[in-house]
Amino acid sequence: MKLNKISSQGKKEKSVSQPIFKGKKSDSILRKLKEKEKEKEKYQQQSNAEIKRKDSPAPKAQEIQLLKTQLEEVKKDYLYLKADFENYKKNVFKEKSDLIKYGGQSLVSSLAEEVLDDFERAFQSFTQTQSLEGFKDGMGFVHAKFSKILNRFGVVVMDPTGQPFDPQYHEALSRQQSDEVPEGHIIVTLKKAYKLYDRLIRPAQVIVSTGKTNSSSLKDSKESMNRGKRGFFKPSSETDK
Repeated sequence: MKLNKISSQGKKEKSVSQPIFKGKKSDSILRKLKEKEKEKEKYQQQSNAEIKRKDSPAPKAQEIQLLKTQLEEVKKDYLYLKADFENYKKNVFKEKSDLIKYGGQSLVSSLAEEVLDDFERAFQSFTQTQSLEGFKDGMGFVHAKFSKILNRFGVVVMDPTGQPFDPQYHEALSRQQSDEVPEGHIIVTLKKAYKLYDRLIRPAQVIVSTGKTNSSSLKDSKESMNRGKRGFFKPSSETDK
């Protein structure tokens, strides 16, 4: 009887040590549980490593060093661009100065070749021939060439004789009465006006008309002045009356 009890107890203990689930379904469930445990351990390890990485000072020092390197590169680029811009400003200033200094080079060259040389030849011809007519024709020829050169470089000559007076382009030196030129119009142009393209270089100096002479108005004004004088110098006897 005792042996039977012991054997039965051993069977019970063996049955307890065996797994609860049996078959293919139980194996898959156990496999999934193990995989979940592995994933949990892996996630825990990753989170611990992330916490250590954040808490460790080494990555922060690396980030600071990287930022310093980038800052140095930006400074170098800035200094390079600044030096390049300074050179650009110097070049522009030099070009502008040269343009102001030598801007009239082509005009001077044209005047020297086409006008001054002709002047010298005209004077030489006059000293040799003593011909006033030839000298006059030569001066007219040189004057025409000079006007063409000015026109080529954008200079416009304006003769406002007979035109209405415009203070923007004309400078009135005096006013005169005229029976032929209407009032407010220019009688004589003493100096012509010059424009460079659309800019006025020199206004014209002119004499402006005041209109026709009116003899009747002058006679009435003289008579009124005489009457005023006579009334002012009346004798005291007349004023007492």
